[in-house]
Amino acid sequence: MSLTGAVQEKLDALWASGSFVERLLRDSHLVPIPQTHSYEVPSIDAGSIAAASPPPTVKDTHLTLGVDKGGTPASVKIVAGLVNQRRPHRLRNTMLVGVCPSHKDVYDAVSSMLGEHLHQVSNLVREGVVVGGEWRAVHFLMSGD
Repeated sequence: MSLTGAVQEKLDALWASGSFVERLLRDSHLVPIPQTHSYEVPSIDAGSIAAASPPPTVKDTHLTLGVDKGGTPASVKIVAGLVNQRRPHRLRNTMLVGVCPSHKDVYDAVSSMLGEHLHQVSNLVREGVVVGGEWRAVHFLMSGD
C-alpha cells in the first residue's frame, strides 16, 4: 500500500471510531484559532507556497515523518504518524514506511529509502486529504532521531 493510501485509511479509521482529535493552530496569544473553512487545492498558477501555508482558519491534519534508529537487530526505520489522535507517538499509532538493517549509520541507504516516499508526501501537502467527508490541508512535520 502507498503512503498516501495508508494515511487516508488511518484517517478514515480514526474518524469512523470517533478517535480523530482536532489539533488547532494558535495565535500569538496561544488562543486556538477556529478552523471554519474546508481546504481547496491551490491552482498550479498559485505556486507551491499556497499549499504549504494555508490560512490558519482552514481545517487541517498533521502528518509526521521521521527516522528512528535502534532495536535488535540494529535498524533504521522510517515512520509516519498522524498527530490528530490520542497518543500519536505510541508505536501502534504510527505507520511503518521502511526499514533498513544497519550496524552503523547508512545515510545513503536511508536517503534512498526516504526519497521513494517524498513525492507522495509532497502530493499529500499539495492536495490535502478527506476527513469525515471534508477536505483538509496537510501540515507536514519532521520528527525522530
